[in-house]
Order: sequence, then C-alpha cells, then structure tokens
Amino acid sequence: MAYYPKSQIKTNLYTNGNDYRISDKFYKGYYYETSSGKKYTGKFPGDGNNDSLIKISTSIPPLSLFSSTPILPEESSNYPQENLIIPTQLPNSPNNYIDPVVRSIPSFYYPKPTPQEIQQGAITRYFCKKNNEYKYIEINKDTFNKLQSQDKSIAWDLYTPTSLTYYITTKSFYPPTSNIENQLGWNGFSQYARPLKA
Repeated sequence: MAYYPKSQIKTNLYTNGNDYRISDKFYKGYYYETSSGKKYTGKFPGDGNNDSLIKISTSIPPLSLFSSTPILPEESSNYPQENLIIPTQLPNSPNNYIDPVVRSIPSFYYPKPTPQEIQQGAITRYFCKKNNEYKYIEINKDTFNKLQSQDKSIAWDLYTPTSLTYYITTKSFYPPTSNIENQLGWNGFSQYARPLKA
C-alpha cells in the first residue's frame, strides 16, 4: 500500500455492513479513506491488517437479508417489494442492446382467514424459500401460483414454493412443518411458520 500523509487520509469512518466487502464477505466496522478514494479496514493506517475494501453494488440487498436465521413474519413485513432486472437476451453484436425485463421477487403476505375458512376450520397457507439461503417468506396464493408455473414476471428460479393446510382450531399444520424441514431440507422452517394470531 502506498504511503499517504495524514492530510490525505480520512480516519475513523464506520460502515454498518451494507456498503463494502472484503473478497466475498461483507465488512462491518471502522475504515479509513485515502485521497485517491481507496478504502481500507481499520480506523487508520497500521490499525489491524488494513485490508482493501470493495464497494458493494447498489443492486445487492442489505446485509440483513443475508441472515442465516429465519426472518419472522413481524420482521419480514418491514421489507419493501423488490424487483430484479434480468436481461432477456444477450446481444449478438456490439450495436445491439440488452432488452431488460423486470421480475418481481416474492413479498411477505400475512393471511387472514375468510368467514368460510373459519367455518371450515382450515386455511391453506403458502410459503417459499430462497434457494441459496435459509430465508423463508409467507406469500399469497397468486405468488405461489406464479412460482409454481415458472411465470416470467417473477424470479421463480431463485425460490422454491410449498403450501400447507393450517387448522385454525388446533393451530397446527398438515403436513407438519417438521416434515417440510426433513423432506425439503428447510432448516429452521418450523420456527418461521407459526400459528396465526387470533
């Protein structure tokens, strides 16, 4: 790393984990910036290893979305609807532009049983899991159907859907959530799929 006089270094800067990464890991903590715009770990040069920081693209979701613990319904309802922009074709010459298509990603839905479902004593609830992490989202029937049918308007290739019957009176699922954990390998799903509030 090149030498910079103190006048060319901003020290004691802090990132909450959403701005920079080291290799493939998000970085949360103190860093400093040189006059050339480069950023390094540590409060100042010589504080720790001073690893070079890489700016995270704004299209990457915040660090909180990469948690390995299940996001509970009350927490996940705070996340806004997000969209992915995916190219539909590759350019076949330098003069052709990629034609992007906007695909939505599943958003949280909290089910409210209808009077008919209350009378029957059961409601079908729909869930999906992000394929590359243990993140679960309760979704509505329309989103479930789009994921199942591989609808082009939604990122169906990034999520796996499932449905369960929820018995209102006994506050239980069929099949049991433990079966889903075992059959689909959805670790922690039982902690996420909780009874509906009365």
